[in-house]
Amino acid sequence: MHIHRAYLILPIGCLTVLGSLGFGRFSYALFLPAMERTLGWSTEGAGVVASFAFGGYLLGAMIAGGFASRFGPRRVIFPSMILVAVGLGLTALTRGYALAVIGQTLTGLGTGGANVPVMALGVAWVGRRWRGLASGLLVMGSGLGLVISGALVPALSLTYGLGGWRYGWALLGFGSLLLGILGFLVFRDRPEDVGLRPLGEQEQSGGTESSRNISRRVVWQLGVIYFLFGLSYVAFTTFFGAYVTADRGFSLAGAGSLWSLVGLGTLPSGIIWGFVSDRIGHRLGLALVYLMQGGFLLLFGLARSPGDLVWSAFAYSLVLWAVPAIMAAMSLDYFGPRLAAAALGILTLFFGVGQLLAPVLSGLLAQDTGSFGPVFSVLACGPVLGGLLAVLLPWEERRPKALSVS
Repeated sequence: MHIHRAYLILPIGCLTVLGSLGFGRFSYALFLPAMERTLGWSTEGAGVVASFAFGGYLLGAMIAGGFASRFGPRRVIFPSMILVAVGLGLTALTRGYALAVIGQTLTGLGTGGANVPVMALGVAWVGRRWRGLASGLLVMGSGLGLVISGALVPALSLTYGLGGWRYGWALLGFGSLLLGILGFLVFRDRPEDVGLRPLGEQEQSGGTESSRNISRRVVWQLGVIYFLFGLSYVAFTTFFGAYVTADRGFSLAGAGSLWSLVGLGTLPSGIIWGFVSDRIGHRLGLALVYLMQGGFLLLFGLARSPGDLVWSAFAYSLVLWAVPAIMAAMSLDYFGPRLAAAALGILTLFFGVGQLLAPVLSGLLAQDTGSFGPVFSVLACGPVLGGLLAVLLPWEERRPKALSVS
């Protein structure tokens, strides 16, 4: 019995996201407290290092999208994973800010350089009816990174004390390198490269999807929608701990337990809503997810009892990674296999600007109101607006009028 290669590519793609985003981006906050104590870092200095990592991610995502569309995702993913491994290795060796900045910048470049092409590659291997589910499986790698890093940090601290973070960065870097090699051996850019059709497409369904030009209107519309997600989700992840402890009276241990619950909730979010969007249409699926995010964020900000706080936070986590999953599927819907990676790279820029603005705007609002609760209530308007804009997108079944963009 012949097993379609997509059944191998999609899990390895999930592991690539684990090795890039999961290890390279979401581990910094967990290792940071021990790094600050052993290296004598200030909070401001640690923030500067994180900013270089984030800037590298945005630059890597933009460059990789164009390169992947020109040379193929596989040729971009592998060197990007090497960058992640080198960056994490340098971070493990750091004695001060300079090497940490270099290491985290390289990590950011590699993370963005691997994540965008692997999302485009993964959804290209499945038919239209399964794109949301496939991209949901891919983004699950981010949640796995949170789980693995969360288990690794206390184990290393118990064994090596405050210096355990060095071993942690080194282990994650080695893991990223191995996963990069595995992906290079398994990945192929398109099913047609090995004489196959996308999984779920029948032979009689006609030729493969033709490449399309990039529609300026659709790029801007999707970009604003993705910007609103970056604005709201980063505010939630940045000020979650401060809100539940300072404003709602949770202990640090209680806040940590609730954060772990949120992390577990994110694991199936992309798969669940990716599958739903495949059934009802990616446009309507995206609108539904945004409206739910807005409602749960509003309830989270207005919660008064611990029970309301817990269930609203967990409910929000169940729709959190649905947005990048559906967005990856829609990039292929609207722009075709050849331009999907480039389009996703452009959209990631919008998403990144939202992430950059979120902490600043949220901090100013919290300072004016004296509480973080109003921050979440106000930012809940962002996903609601994103949902309305998603409804106004062109139907995926009808190709948007294309305008060639150089």
